[in-house]
Amino acid sequence: MQNGYRHSHRESKAHHKSMNSPRHDRTPTRDSSFLSSKRSSSRTRDEDSKSKEEVSPRKKAYLKAEKRRLRRQAAKLKKKNNAEENGEEEKDEPKAETDPVITEKHYEVDYLVDDDDTDVEQMKIPKSQRVVCWAKDAEKHLLNKARTTTSRIYGEFYEKVLKPMKEARKTQVNPERPPTPPMHAKCGCGKDSDSEEVSSESEEEEEENGQENPPKNVFDPNMTADQMAALTDKQKAQLYLQREVHRKRNHPNAVHPDICYNEPGMSNDGPLCRCSLSAKSRGMRHGIYPGEERVESCDPNSSNGLRLFHYYLKITPFPSDNQISRTLIMANGEEYRFEGFSILSHKKLPQYFPRMPASRWSTEYEFTVIEEPIPLECFTVGSLDMLYDIIFNEVFELADVHIRAKGVNDGCQLLHFMPRFVFDRDGMVKLLSTRAVMAHILSRFSTFLCDQNSSTRLLNLSDDEFNRAANRLKQNIVVRTDKKPSAIRVDDLVRVPGSGIFIVHNTIKPQVYSSAFNPRLQYLERRHNKMKHLATMNREASFDVEIEKLRQEIAAIRSDGRGNRATQVRVPVEGYRLTGLFPDSIAHVLMSVLAIHHIRYQMSLSTLETHIGFQFKNRALLELSMTHPSFKSNYGTNSDHAKNLLSNCAYRRRYIVEDRRDKKKGIHNLLTIMSNPKYNSTPIAHNERLEYLGDAVVEMVVTNRLFFMLPHHNEGGLATYRSSLVQNRNLASLSKELRLDEWIQFAHGSDLCHEADFRHALANAFEAIMAAVYLDGTLDDCDRIFTMAMFGHDPTLKDIWVDIAEHELKVEMPDGDRQLIKEVASLKNLREFEKMIGIKFKHIRLLAKAFTRRNIPHNNLTKGNNQRLEWLGDTVLQLVVSDYLYRHFPFHHEGHLSLLRMSIVSNKTQSRICDDLGIPKFVIRPSNPSKDSELRVKDKADLVEALIGAIFVDCGMEYCRTFIRICFLPRLDHFIESNRWNDPKSQLQQKCLSLRRCDSKEPDIPEYRTLKVEGPTNTRTYEVAVYFRNKRLAVGAGGNIHAAQMNAAEKALENMKHMFPAFNKPSRKERSERSEKPERLESRKRDPPTPSPLMAPPPSKRYYQMTSTPPLPPPPTPPQLMSLMQTNIPPPQFYMYPPPQMLYPTPLMSIPMPLMPPPPPPPIIPTRRY
Repeated sequence: MQNGYRHSHRESKAHHKSMNSPRHDRTPTRDSSFLSSKRSSSRTRDEDSKSKEEVSPRKKAYLKAEKRRLRRQAAKLKKKNNAEENGEEEKDEPKAETDPVITEKHYEVDYLVDDDDTDVEQMKIPKSQRVVCWAKDAEKHLLNKARTTTSRIYGEFYEKVLKPMKEARKTQVNPERPPTPPMHAKCGCGKDSDSEEVSSESEEEEEENGQENPPKNVFDPNMTADQMAALTDKQKAQLYLQREVHRKRNHPNAVHPDICYNEPGMSNDGPLCRCSLSAKSRGMRHGIYPGEERVESCDPNSSNGLRLFHYYLKITPFPSDNQISRTLIMANGEEYRFEGFSILSHKKLPQYFPRMPASRWSTEYEFTVIEEPIPLECFTVGSLDMLYDIIFNEVFELADVHIRAKGVNDGCQLLHFMPRFVFDRDGMVKLLSTRAVMAHILSRFSTFLCDQNSSTRLLNLSDDEFNRAANRLKQNIVVRTDKKPSAIRVDDLVRVPGSGIFIVHNTIKPQVYSSAFNPRLQYLERRHNKMKHLATMNREASFDVEIEKLRQEIAAIRSDGRGNRATQVRVPVEGYRLTGLFPDSIAHVLMSVLAIHHIRYQMSLSTLETHIGFQFKNRALLELSMTHPSFKSNYGTNSDHAKNLLSNCAYRRRYIVEDRRDKKKGIHNLLTIMSNPKYNSTPIAHNERLEYLGDAVVEMVVTNRLFFMLPHHNEGGLATYRSSLVQNRNLASLSKELRLDEWIQFAHGSDLCHEADFRHALANAFEAIMAAVYLDGTLDDCDRIFTMAMFGHDPTLKDIWVDIAEHELKVEMPDGDRQLIKEVASLKNLREFEKMIGIKFKHIRLLAKAFTRRNIPHNNLTKGNNQRLEWLGDTVLQLVVSDYLYRHFPFHHEGHLSLLRMSIVSNKTQSRICDDLGIPKFVIRPSNPSKDSELRVKDKADLVEALIGAIFVDCGMEYCRTFIRICFLPRLDHFIESNRWNDPKSQLQQKCLSLRRCDSKEPDIPEYRTLKVEGPTNTRTYEVAVYFRNKRLAVGAGGNIHAAQMNAAEKALENMKHMFPAFNKPSRKERSERSEKPERLESRKRDPPTPSPLMAPPPSKRYYQMTSTPPLPPPPTPPQLMSLMQTNIPPPQFYMYPPPQMLYPTPLMSIPMPLMPPPPPPPIIPTRRY
């Protein structure tokens, strides 16, 4: 029974023992196969005819070849003369594509080793090695400074600090918000996303096609209901945006119209949640973490040390490094610096905990969770809650951060936070208690920034004295809770005679503030960028006049200040109080908010692991598989709230921008990413790469089951069944069976409102999690999870799916059929092929079946042809190649990986490998061929795939992996260097799109026209011409229309290089031949030499250790090599030796292939029944 993908160690050992048995070397006594007898009689007739020839065979072959050459030369000359007479351009013969030359240099890389950069052990939560103690003396000093005691500090802090801030906030006015338009009228929730009336891409297509009209400002505060009804949906959305921005900028409690503020459940341009009613009750974006429950309340007057687990949240790099102004507390002459927050959790965090979320708002800072002993003397739970309330809610107004389970309003918070002020000396760390921190805030909050007396004194100071006083207050974060926002950063103080003292605050207006009332500016900026792009791509046309005109109009609009985002405001100083916090605290606060989401999500993923029955070692893979591409910037809360806080209180910077991911549009970006300069790449923080690999994994799981479950179905029926099982509709249903929709992370918007789009995201998530299980576990685990999701509800169907029979050839002879070699000549011939590839089949009839084409009638030896094995081998090949590309090209998007895979598994590549291995020599042919028996490209590719399928059935996946990686992957470097990853037709279209005119309504693409069709049906020749803008570029010919179009596109690329000047740069290979450095490196500072990014990653350390030993011994002699083939011990450095074809030249093998010994037997894995 075949219940897994690997054989046991005992079976593998018996396999090798049977392969090396001396009885396999005996000469067969008789030939009972009709195929072998036919081949034997054919050889006898050939020998008789050769004996009758008077001319030597060599001379006869030479004369025939010379006659054919003269005929071709005469036909070509005649065709050329006819073309000149008719005035037609000459059509060159298609040039032969350069074959990749595989040498020993390509095998210096060990393709069987995957260097995994992810060390699972590094994901373990580290334990702190520091000795932390309670700063008792500093606490007494701060309490005395605040004129309070240990017993009174909590009550006084609430009465003098927290309560006044809350009462002042209640005095804020809440003006009426504008009526919200139907948020889903445009997206059409519940409708098919492919319908024309709800297509979300219509506006983008209009803009791309040059049909965008300049927008008009529709804002009118006095607009009537009838006027609003006459507006289009787009104008209504624009009007609502303008009304919402107008409301926020003119709020009675707003500090300044250009300073944005936070409101619960609101973004800068309206409500945060715009989901439909059916979607509001589900999903991670609504704060629903599966598995969370209500937590019983802790004792507020105790540290609850038996219930809590303590961790230190370390931020790197330290936010206050290289900064003059930083948050600190002076006590007893010691400087206690603010180093972030401690986290106290009611549950112990998972043992393997990813250091950072897969997606986050910035790579500037990272955090690490470090386990520490709980400082019982330094806090009470009640003091933690008060400090959290005043820092996160009252001062920084992060109102959308919730630390309780969804729908739970009582009980204890899931996580508690304690601010850490430490003094480090000689390895001893003193930690201030929450009582000391409260005393410090109490003393700072008790005085205003500038009261009436201090304002009068400052106004009377000299300029130098005033500047010194202002410098002492710079970078302070001051608070006034009756204003919006409550806290701002003091960048400077100025005095205005007759008006008083003002705070100077430099801020960045939100994008919506600067563009809501300037739709014309948005339109001009988009058109200006488009014109510059077209000018770069098309150097023949001149766009200077229009670009200059657009630039001047943009400058004129920005000159009035409305279009500028950076602005400086002055705020009266009255009413503001000091908080004792500085801008470095913002990074700690925002990273703590991100850590809240990260911890809750990781703990929730434990529920998913329990549900699917698989425990991940690398939990980062699980999180990545659940991250949708729309989830680009993860702040852990309302993104606009975090951006406003950065702009108002953090250290000043030019713009608060998020990390930009690699763009995938454009031919230039495609060429750059395919060359993959690793130092200039960013990690891809969504699940599309995993979805690319998971697609191959799911196909492999389904293909394996169908192949053995339906032994008498042909490949067409199997392909139909597989397509129905792996289609997105079924995978989306399986995703819901696993409840993956509860853990998917995607943006909070209307992107996935369409049911079809959401189901597509579910299908991708299922494939992504299957890839994650495959990378972290085995194919058996993927098979079990797929079976559970597909048939877990029906035990009968599950038993049918799981209990599958072995291959019919293995069932007939379970112990192997190599004893038939001495009786069947065709099987005896296959022994030479086994020695050539280094694999011995236990059931050699499987190898014979792989070489049996469909023109061979059914016989008892092979039980059919190789079409089913070819269907199976194609899936195995896809999986192995996808796995290698995913591991070795970590910065390539899924589209780029697909292009590389397509070039590796193409029919042309497989046909070359077929010739390299000499497979045509061993193909079983009919006794009386009716036509030319020469194999076509597709036939050779089918033979290679059938061979892979036979290896999988007989030996298992590990043998297939070794065979594919040795035979296929060394050619990858050639494909990338020669741009063979991009077919000529696609390349020509991409280059033609770069010549697009600005005023064109539709993009200009090449057009292919069939000129003529010649020849009979079986040898028909097509002639196709390619046109661009009604101009003929080239003419190509081929055996079918697709081949002819490819040939025409290739000629057009070669003959029309002058049309694409932006692409006429020397390739990386040409630059290396000229000893020139890439332009990208010249502008950078000198870096240490790096390996070529076009090739696979460098070999592992183990390989360098091997190659650093003394020189290798000389290659073995033929007798030694034959003895090595008969043993289980592979020759050392087998990929460094000359391949056997160099020792035994064979005309059919133009490119030498290395000897591939069998891999070591897999470990003992008991067969499981699901």
